[in-house]
Amino acid sequence: MNIKKAYDDSEIFHPILEGFKTPPIFIKDRSPLSEYLSISNLGDKKRDDVYLVSQLYDACANNVDCTDPCTMYKDQCVHKNRIKPFRELSKELGNKISGKFTLDPFNFIIYDSNQLYKIILCLKTNRCYFLFNVGEYKLFRVDDIVRHILEIHSYQPSAHLVLCGHSMGGSIALQCAEYIALNNIELFKTCTVIALAPYPSLDTDILNHQPNVFVYVCAMNIHGNLYIDPVYYVNDYKKNHKLPVHLLQLDEHKHITETITSEMKSCIHYTKPLVYGLNLLTLHHLITYLNFFCLLYDKKYLSEFAKKIYSFPKSQRATLIQLYAYETNKTYKEIVEGILKGGRRKTKKICR
Repeated sequence: MNIKKAYDDSEIFHPILEGFKTPPIFIKDRSPLSEYLSISNLGDKKRDDVYLVSQLYDACANNVDCTDPCTMYKDQCVHKNRIKPFRELSKELGNKISGKFTLDPFNFIIYDSNQLYKIILCLKTNRCYFLFNVGEYKLFRVDDIVRHILEIHSYQPSAHLVLCGHSMGGSIALQCAEYIALNNIELFKTCTVIALAPYPSLDTDILNHQPNVFVYVCAMNIHGNLYIDPVYYVNDYKKNHKLPVHLLQLDEHKHITETITSEMKSCIHYTKPLVYGLNLLTLHHLITYLNFFCLLYDKKYLSEFAKKIYSFPKSQRATLIQLYAYETNKTYKEIVEGILKGGRRKTKKICR
């Protein structure tokens, strides 16, 4: 494939990627992946970054004079005591946060935080998340991290361990999982490992085809030409994942598909100048992954809704579609078109 064609394709997919904003509510279940996605933005939080806690009262929200107690946070007027450095949230057990993108609030407790990872507990599902931070870390020992993981697990032996992260955080999660699998396979089998856009960094194939390991990589598919997250190829480690990847592909019509593959081949040979010239690093951003998952979840939920809708009388279907459209912030027409596109009864009317 020639370079000119790649630049022509970039004129199509670049506006799509640049148009991604913080996604709306799209999570309705409590799977490990869903819970991780709801707290995934914390991987970007450094200890000195500020965070908005949710427990305190905002005077301005109730039309009360808020000149003194309130201040501006990201174009929002909030009580000044709600804004705290992230390091203060992890000083002691009991500091609570709510997950994002969820229909109902997910409540988590931050147990600990350092320069490499955050330990976040979800008491409702009894899961302990080791959320590894993004960034470049040249000096760290996997065995030291795993030693701390085992120490925390000894305090909560019934808790389900979830090792997770985006970019470098995903790579560290995989390396820790590899180390645990090589040294304590029984413990490894009880863990869940979730890595978004990781750098290839594994030394063995022990994680290959393990049912509890989930690696996700985003790609744009423009007229059949596949542009994969370039970090998978352009990195300093020169290693392979050696395990299947969940490839999330978005086409020029914003239709998303998920395939599991061990053979990912981009339509063009990546070099760093080409990656920057095509602005392909936008594919690597966490906001891109969250929007891909938002589209994937919408597709999944709509497919489930489409299967159920035909079990109701035609006289009730219009009301159910209106309720679903309101809940998902979509139009009635979009829901009907989605049902007809994904359903088996394309030639029949859904409602009277």
